[in-house]
Amino acid sequence: GNTITEIAGQKSGIIKSSIPVVTTSTQTDEATAVFEKVAEEQKAPLFVVGEHSYEGLSKMQLGIAGDHQRSNAAIAIKACELFGEQVGEKSALTYGAEMKQSLQKTFWPGRSQIINIGAEPSDLQLYVDGAHTLKSIQACCNWFLQSIQNKAPQKTILLFNTSHNRDSHSFLDEISTYKRTNGEALFDHCIFTNFDTTLSAPPEYQSIDIQEALKEKWLSIFPESSAMVCPNIPDSISTIKEIHQGSADTKVLVTGSLYLVGGIMQVLQNVNKST
Repeated sequence: GNTITEIAGQKSGIIKSSIPVVTTSTQTDEATAVFEKVAEEQKAPLFVVGEHSYEGLSKMQLGIAGDHQRSNAAIAIKACELFGEQVGEKSALTYGAEMKQSLQKTFWPGRSQIINIGAEPSDLQLYVDGAHTLKSIQACCNWFLQSIQNKAPQKTILLFNTSHNRDSHSFLDEISTYKRTNGEALFDHCIFTNFDTTLSAPPEYQSIDIQEALKEKWLSIFPESSAMVCPNIPDSISTIKEIHQGSADTKVLVTGSLYLVGGIMQVLQNVNKST
C-alpha cells in the first residue's frame, strides 16, 4: 500500500473471526479506524493498549532500549494475558514480578543493540538497529541521540543502506533533522555500503550507483560533511576503525535495513572466530 489506510488494510488481513486482536494506542487514527472496522466485521474483540495501561511500565528499563519499546511491551503483556485466559493459566500469565523481570531481560539482536568493537570496552561502539520504515527510523534516531547526549563522543558516524523497495532519500531527510545538544549535525561522517559481506551471496544485489546516489543526497543536505561509499561491509568496518584512530570515543549508528544489520553481525562473528 501507498497510504497508512492501505497498509493497515493489508495488515488487518491477520484479523480472524472471533479471535482477540491487540494493537497499540500509538497507532495513527487512520490505522486504528481500519482495525476497528475489520475487527467489528470479524466479530473479533479489539484491545488497544499502551505504556500507561500497566503500572510502572512507562518508567521501566526494558531489555530492548528505546521509548517506543514500551508500547510493544504493552502489546506483549496483553497478548500473554489473553492467551493465559484461553488456556486456563490466567494466574501464571499476568503482569507481575516474573513478567516484569522477563521484559527487563529481553534481548533482540539487531534491535537497539550496542556492540563494542574497539580495543577498550566503550571507545568504539556500534549502535545497531534494523529500522527500515520512516517511523522506525525516527525511533532509532531518538534512541541513538538519547544514548549519546550525555557522553559527548569525539566522533559520530552513520553507516546506512536500505533495500530496493524503500524510500531511502526520505529516510536521509529524516535522519538529517536530528541534532546534537549544541545544534550541530548529529554525524561527523556518513558511510554508504551495500549488503555484501564477502562471506556469502548477499540477500540483494545492488549497483554501486545506488550508494553513490545516497552519498550525493547526503551532501546536498550537508555540503561540507564527510561522506563516502564503501564497496562492501568488511570495508565499511575497516573504514570506521580508520576514522576512529586517534579518538578516545566514537559512536556509530548502523541502520536502514535488517540486511545491513545481519551483514554486520555476520562479518563481526567471522572476525571473532578468526582471532
